[in-house]
Amino acid sequence: MNRNVIANIFGRFWSAISNFIFIPLYISILGIDNYGVISFALIVSGMLMVLDLGLSVSIMREIARRDLSAQEKFRSFRAFEKIYVLVLFVCGAAGLLFARPIAVSFINETPIDRELIALCLKIVACEAGLQLLFRYYVSAMMGLERQVEANIFNIAWGAARNGLVLLPLMLWPTLSVFFFCQLVATLLLLLVAQWRLNRVLAPWRPAQVPFVDWDTLARIRGFAAGIFLIAIVALVNTQLDRIVLSRLLDLEYLGYYNIAIALGTGMIAIASPFQAAIQPRLTAWFSEGNGDGARDLYLRTAMLVAVLVFPVMATIAVNAEMVVMGWTGNSNVAKNAAPFVPWVIASYSFLAMSSLTYSVALANGYTRFNNVLGLASLCVSIPGYWLVVGHFGAVGAAALFFAIQFSVSMAFHALVDRRFLNFGIVRTYLQLLLVPAVAAIAIALAFERFAAPLSSTRLGMFLFLGCALALALAGTGLVAVAAFRMRWPFGDLEANHG
Repeated sequence: MNRNVIANIFGRFWSAISNFIFIPLYISILGIDNYGVISFALIVSGMLMVLDLGLSVSIMREIARRDLSAQEKFRSFRAFEKIYVLVLFVCGAAGLLFARPIAVSFINETPIDRELIALCLKIVACEAGLQLLFRYYVSAMMGLERQVEANIFNIAWGAARNGLVLLPLMLWPTLSVFFFCQLVATLLLLLVAQWRLNRVLAPWRPAQVPFVDWDTLARIRGFAAGIFLIAIVALVNTQLDRIVLSRLLDLEYLGYYNIAIALGTGMIAIASPFQAAIQPRLTAWFSEGNGDGARDLYLRTAMLVAVLVFPVMATIAVNAEMVVMGWTGNSNVAKNAAPFVPWVIASYSFLAMSSLTYSVALANGYTRFNNVLGLASLCVSIPGYWLVVGHFGAVGAAALFFAIQFSVSMAFHALVDRRFLNFGIVRTYLQLLLVPAVAAIAIALAFERFAAPLSSTRLGMFLFLGCALALALAGTGLVAVAAFRMRWPFGDLEANHG
């Protein structure tokens, strides 16, 4: 378990740090207007990710289950893989059909040529299909608990897709070169991942594998359909604010807003290594009736993530403009992006905590809570974003995004606790959410009030922010240990629960 956690930390750390490294370089080379197009392309790519159909999560769960034979797991893998080939063609067709209408008619004011945007969106659609298949292979590795290997692939993909693209960009600084190089990088890593996984699963291959395995598809259709609905609802709830911004405001504002989103995804990057590490084990233990071990594993992991996430959230939110200025080195970007940062960073912090609770629901094959809460939230978000952006601009979208994520997170923790964990609502809210969050915010505010950077240089800013974060982490950790007597080695769980 510890080995898997460490592997996932390295993988997600690279994902988070690559944003901090590469986004300022993209803005420097291409300009904020072109970065606005990249931000819009991320929306399009995110929308196409819904075509995953819940299969990547399904294959992770199928392979991790201990009540299925190796041959049944192999049949599941092959059956889902064939569906992804169809999805790849659907993504390409969607790009050809809708790229130009979106570029010409949907996007609001931008100085970038609309035909160039249409070409880029076609490339993005094709790359999204390849990305779905690549992520499917990585999810299968996660289900096998080969998480070191899975994270090596993720790191290599991120480095090739986001880092190596800078080399041709320095020679040909255009959006089409940027997106084409990303497509090539994804294709190459996909082929290597496919080759590797085929070798690993070869001993599981049964004598016969149906071309269309209806029995396997029938077995997982309920779970996959639930995950698919969750993905659709999550897509609307996490992308609608940016879709409305791109429709009602200049695309430049979407670029500024996406700076805040990039910081917010760092909160997910903190939680996701732990979520990925415990998901197969939670599935295995719940499937064999070991509820006590699963609950103990969840509680320790969630408390550790809270002690890590909330201090980072508080430090960034309290010092938003300094963080963006130190990161990008651009005072104009910092001034325009800072108002969104506290709302967005807090939203993603509660999303990060909910991802661990979501693992408990997934381990039990239960998706109803997510769907009910998600559909209910759409009643607010769909009309709400159009209203608040029209009246309050991008800050209104960020504030509504926080209100929705906070409310859904509180309700989701309560529902999952009552059905699967039985910790008690008061303990869940106080121990995992409110006490760590309040402690971290109080420490960050006190440090900002009584301390100041030694200099106005970027180095001085980083030193100040580093000290603020270290103090918030230490203080919040001490509160968790003193108030709840938490401990975080996982070795005894392996010994006591198998």
